[in-house]
Amino acid sequence: MNRTDSPKKQPIVFGVNGPREDLPDTTPSGDNTASYNSGFPPITMTLKSAGGLPPKGQDMNQILYELSALSRWSSAGAMNTYDSAFATSIGGYPSGSFILGDDLKTIYRCTLNGNLNNPNTIPTGWEKQPGSVVQGTGSSQLDVISQKGATDTFALKSYFDHFGGATLMFNGARDFSLQISDAGALSLYNATLDQTVMAWSPTGELVSGTVGFDRVAELKSAAKKDFGNGAGQIPDMSFFPLSGVGTDNLIAKFPNGLIIQVFRRIVNNSSTVGVPVVTSTTYPTPFPSGLWGVFATKATYAQVSISCESATNTGFDIATVLNTGTGGSTSSNAYFIALGY
Repeated sequence: MNRTDSPKKQPIVFGVNGPREDLPDTTPSGDNTASYNSGFPPITMTLKSAGGLPPKGQDMNQILYELSALSRWSSAGAMNTYDSAFATSIGGYPSGSFILGDDLKTIYRCTLNGNLNNPNTIPTGWEKQPGSVVQGTGSSQLDVISQKGATDTFALKSYFDHFGGATLMFNGARDFSLQISDAGALSLYNATLDQTVMAWSPTGELVSGTVGFDRVAELKSAAKKDFGNGAGQIPDMSFFPLSGVGTDNLIAKFPNGLIIQVFRRIVNNSSTVGVPVVTSTTYPTPFPSGLWGVFATKATYAQVSISCESATNTGFDIATVLNTGTGGSTSSNAYFIALGY
């Protein structure tokens, strides 16, 4: 068959202005009306002398009208859109059939028999044809973007490219672009601010910008806390001041208020066994709220015992006593540790 064998296309539907009657599905008993199930009933094929009735000209007009209307629609190259009532009446579209989408652009091919799904909303059993394109982008998982859609959606490389490579637009306003350099570095550029707001190295390291803690799955709860010495906070080293290192007065403070003081004092003692000597002294710094305790040890002259008495927030009394021997030194070095808050 050749293209020259194409039949004549008829622009006018047969009987469009003639007498016609809609055909019923079934011919009533004894009637001469044609129907879809019976066609022309037997009574129209029976001799009039034997009780037959002639076929109706209106029915013939209607039959030829409907057939020529379908032929005219097909000759015009038109396609049918999805018809729920028709699909139900035929038990669903057959595999291999084609229909036009509601956008009058998309063509769908049915991939299963008895398909009642509307491809415009339920794509199961339908395949969008490659020639169907859309001019813009959207959330559809079936659309194929056209060159015009791509041109309208993606920015010119020369407009947004600030370091060489490729540029991808994020939004229709063209105020954000995701750029990847020839070296593999990635950056998010804000055209309104005229600056890069986030950037990643070729190895994936964030080199500028910030990411919310709630977006980083690897970080645990401690990483989401502020620094400080309040409830739910994590103190940094500024809350652990240490002073007097290498001197006779060492002071260490902690975020919970604990203060530890370590200091050295030269204490006097009697040269007579059993005679106590009491010397008052102060801490390197007073305890602001209270004293937990103060303890002592001697560095020299073991025959002398030492104790801490009458301790307060600001100081205490050092009591010494010679245990054995006579004469000897009447002073010695002692070390103290005091704990308070």
